[in-house]
This record gives sequence, C-alpha cells and structure tokens, in this order.
Amino acid sequence: LIKEVSEFCIDLCSKKNVVFKSGITTNGVLLNKKNSEILSKCKINSVQITLDGSKANHDKTRVTVGGKPTFDIIHNNIIDYLNADENNKVTLRIHVSADAEENVVEGIIETLKLFDQKYRERITVYPHVLFSACSEKFSNESCNSNSVHLRDKDAADITNKIYKEIVKVGYGFGFDPGREMADRKSTRLNSSHIPLSRMPSSA
Repeated sequence: LIKEVSEFCIDLCSKKNVVFKSGITTNGVLLNKKNSEILSKCKINSVQITLDGSKANHDKTRVTVGGKPTFDIIHNNIIDYLNADENNKVTLRIHVSADAEENVVEGIIETLKLFDQKYRERITVYPHVLFSACSEKFSNESCNSNSVHLRDKDAADITNKIYKEIVKVGYGFGFDPGREMADRKSTRLNSSHIPLSRMPSSA
C-alpha cells in the first residue's frame, strides 16, 4: 500500500512540478534492507522508531511473537535504512520514566553509542517521558492509591539530562509538542491532523 500510494503521489507531484517527500512511523522490525530500498525509492526519507529506553530494557518489553528480543534486529535495520539513501534520516523516540535513576540515563547513552559515529548526524533523538495512570515504571505490576503521578518538572529534568548527554556523543535532538496533543491542528506547514472523532465511520 505504501509503495502504491507513494508512486501515485510522486507521479502527481512530478506533473505539478512539486517536490514530494514523506516519512513513516514504525517499530523498525520489518525495516530490513529490501524494505529500506523500497521506501527510499518511494522518497520516504524520514522514519521514526520507538525504543523502550536502553537496549536491555527494550529487549524486555519489545519482543517478537516467539518472545525473542528485538533491539539488535532494529539496530541492524536502521543501519540498512541509512545506507539505502544518503538522504534518509531516523528519529529515535526513546521512552523513559520521569523518576529514572542515573544508571537508566547511562544505559540509554551506552545504547546510542552502539551506532557508528558516521550515522549519528542523521539520527535525531527524542526522549519521551511516559505517563501512566498506575505507575511511573515500565513494569506496570501494581495499581494502587500510592502511585505517584508524573509532574512537568520531573519530565523536564530527565529530558534535560538526556539532551545534555546525547549532544556529547554526537547526536541531534528534537521534539514536536504539537504531536503530543490530541485534537489540535498540525504545527507543520502544508500538513494537517485529523482527529479520530472526525474520521468517517465505515459503511
């Protein structure tokens, strides 16, 4: 479907003398060499992939149907995607809890160091603080009255810690607060956001 839609858009834009480019969000598991080449031909030069914190934590929470860890698969696929086209860029959305200890930040930085230096200028890191009604932990084992709600200051503190460290190892960083809010117009030029509440119902 992506290939079909992209080819249609590329052809239409070419006829109208308009530059076409696009991006997708994916878990990265199927972003292998073959699919990376297809996406590049479709001018999909931007991919966002989510990691659940460090490699160790990600492999606990993001597993295949058979229970196998996925970080190494995703890591290799990101390299294949970046190698497929020099214009390709990746945004790593890294989930983290606001009460994360210092060793959690260190784990995330060590994980980012697994990417060769030559790729880092094309990888943007976006720390995303997780909000949960029951727990601030990745492991949501209990939900009780003593659960502590995340505060804006907590989120800012942990995000700033990560930002300071990722710059030291050669990464850019970014975030799009507009995408964090429901039912609002897109903050990007020539793009739009359609709330689910306004989507047409199926026949």
